[in-house]
Amino acid sequence: MADTSGTRDKAAEAAQEEKSKVRERTGALRDELAEARAKVQKLEGQVQERLAYEEEHPRDTSSAYDKVYGTTKELKGKIKETIGAAVGDELLEARGKVDKLEGQAQKKLGDLKKEANDLKSALDQ
Repeated sequence: MADTSGTRDKAAEAAQEEKSKVRERTGALRDELAEARAKVQKLEGQVQERLAYEEEHPRDTSSAYDKVYGTTKELKGKIKETIGAAVGDELLEARGKVDKLEGQAQKKLGDLKKEANDLKSALDQ
């Protein structure tokens, strides 16, 4: 009977150790998630500031600008989507997909502007 009691004690001790490890890892993951969310919020704030600035100070509307701006927005979306998927934040992941699509649309607009300018140049000759 002493053997059974010792075995139970060892099993309980091992289970307690595993439980502690799980709690520790869960805490670490929560910390990582909080850190990732803070970074995303900071980035969103910076983007909002930049967008507000852009509205107040319009820039060149050339095709090159649209391509660069679109690429930047697409990259930002990919980052958000990746972080959202990594930490299990479906809302962040969805926001990333939206940003990525907006960036792709902006790049396409740049391509269309370039084609229109090229066509106009060819017609002017």
